[in-house]
Amino acid sequence: MIIKLPFPAASLFPNRKNGNHFRKTLAVKNKQKEDAFYLTKQAAVGYVAPEGYIPLSLLFLTPDKHARDLDNMLAASKALLDGMARALGVDDSR
Repeated sequence: MIIKLPFPAASLFPNRKNGNHFRKTLAVKNKQKEDAFYLTKQAAVGYVAPEGYIPLSLLFLTPDKHARDLDNMLAASKALLDGMARALGVDDSR
C-alpha cells in the first residue's frame, strides 16, 4: 500500500520549536493527524493489519531544495504517523 502524505509542517520540526509551548503547534498537529487519517483510510480499503510490527518505509520529498536532517523529518512526522495508526486501528507503537 502506498499512502501519499503532505510534507511535515515546518512548525513541527524540532529545531523550529525553539522552546515554544505545545499549544502553539497543537492546531497544526491536529490538522496533520486528520489529513493522515483520511488519506490512510482512503488508501487502506480492505487492508487488514498483520499481527506484531507493521513494516513501514518513508520517502521524504522536500518541497524545496533545503537540506534537512532525516531525524528531524521523522520527528516532525509524528502526527502523520499517529493519524495513520488511528486509521488502521492499531497502536502507534507497532
